[in-house]
Amino acid sequence: MLMSQSLLATAKALEVQNTGLES
Repeated sequence: MLMSQSLLATAKALEVQNTGLES
């Protein structure tokens, strides 16, 4: 479960980074 949360957090962080780069 902790691993899943970590992966989700990483994916979210990458998504935020991508959004910032696009803007």
